[in-house]
Amino acid sequence: MRHLYDVLEFNIIKEKVASFAATKMGKEYIENLEHSTDIHEIRLALSKSDEAMRIIYSFGTCPLSQIHDISMSLINAKKNAVLNIEELYRIASNIEAVQNIKTFKGQVNNTNIDSFNEYVDSLVYLHYLSKKIFNVISPNLEILDNASSTLNKIRKEIKKITSEIKSKMDSYMQSNSEYLSDEVVTRRNDRLVIPVKSTYKHQIQGIIHDESSSGNTSFVEPTFAVLLNAKLDNLRNDETIEINRILRMLSSDVADDVETLLNNQKYITELDIMFAKGQYGKSIDGQVPLMVNEPTLVFKHARHPLIEKKKVVANDISLGGECNKILLISGPNTGGKTVYLKLTGLLVLMAQAGIPLPVDGEAKLSVFNNVFVDIGDEQSIEQSLSTFSSHMEKIISMVDEVDDKSLVILDELGGGTDPKEGESIAMAFIEYLHKKNSFAVVTTHYSNLKVFALEQGYIENGSMLFDEENMKPQYHLALGVIGKSYALEISKRLGLDNYIIDRARYYKDYYMSQSEKLEEKLEEKMKLIHQKEEEN
Repeated sequence: MRHLYDVLEFNIIKEKVASFAATKMGKEYIENLEHSTDIHEIRLALSKSDEAMRIIYSFGTCPLSQIHDISMSLINAKKNAVLNIEELYRIASNIEAVQNIKTFKGQVNNTNIDSFNEYVDSLVYLHYLSKKIFNVISPNLEILDNASSTLNKIRKEIKKITSEIKSKMDSYMQSNSEYLSDEVVTRRNDRLVIPVKSTYKHQIQGIIHDESSSGNTSFVEPTFAVLLNAKLDNLRNDETIEINRILRMLSSDVADDVETLLNNQKYITELDIMFAKGQYGKSIDGQVPLMVNEPTLVFKHARHPLIEKKKVVANDISLGGECNKILLISGPNTGGKTVYLKLTGLLVLMAQAGIPLPVDGEAKLSVFNNVFVDIGDEQSIEQSLSTFSSHMEKIISMVDEVDDKSLVILDELGGGTDPKEGESIAMAFIEYLHKKNSFAVVTTHYSNLKVFALEQGYIENGSMLFDEENMKPQYHLALGVIGKSYALEISKRLGLDNYIIDRARYYKDYYMSQSEKLEEKLEEKMKLIHQKEEEN
């Protein structure tokens, strides 16, 4: 699956969709998303994306930012673990997010948004729990003084004793300033101390806790402060015990509502996924396709989503239904054949993953249980595979699996070997795909293969249009047209010597087979027909 997704660039699409997700859970789900082959599952996923797009266009996106992944915290709470301050604050924040989502739903006045309504209505706003937590924990992730009367009393006593120690130290420093390196009370080893010049450290009765890096200053806790600092230590210990008691109590409250909180996270994740797909759909001016039972693949005015909007050329993709299931594309190199192949496969994967498509017209397809792809030269030096062998391995792997619910995408079928043998293999494999009733899009430069397609009748010919006057590809597929490679014309424009061009034309005519001569005549005839159709 990884190979298929890489070749068709579906993994890049998933990254782009995931970038619209507001939660870690939503991002992870989309990054691991695979296309489905269950038509009911696909229809539901597409319906959700459509709902999200309609809501976004009319009311904006659902407020899903600042929502945390609290699943591990909830699992730990269920095991009677004591949650820390940050975990509890995140749980309370997620609870308040539920209220924001419900408020947003109240502003949405839209019909046929069943999934959205179902998810939001399933969310439970545990206000009493978030209120409990916010009454104890500040936005700075500190336990508030009034979290309990006991804690409030302890902290008042701590402030009182701290103030007493500082006051006595200030007075002591004023009367012993000649011994000090600085008249500032500081802290070492969690004790209030005064900075004494090291030469006088024994002049001050007390405990030496530390020295400066230069060794010029010693930090001394005067004897009068030792008892007060000890009392302060006891109070801080009491404070820690009380904070732990409060956290344990809140953790127990969370444990009572674990299932509800886990369900909330599940529904929030579902909302995030559908709105991420919806926002992506809006970004590409997309729409969701219709899933049908009849074997069909139709995308009108489809644009490749990874090509800039200003540069991309829209193309129609029509297979099955009233059209042939097999499309043979010819035309010049760099004319857009490979892009068209990738576009076809990519849109199928996107549709079956519930992602909106960059299509401006009709969009419908049946479910493809298999998508087979062989694009580009993936020659393996390590395995000593030639280009031809590499392609053949992929063809062989398809033979036993292709059926009437398969889409086969092949670039330069039969390439990499003797042209006569290569095109013969190509003809035979296309015939095999026809017998299996499979869908296929195939590119070629083989003349005989183009004629073969015309003769068989079950293969649709198509060509990527080329501006012969300016020698530029137009990247647009014309159906019912056989394409030329324009190798000689392009070579001439690029500056190849005229002698070589003329001799190449001579050898081309001299060695051209009857079928190839027929192909050239057909190309000219079909081009004239196509031009007349466009004029009318």
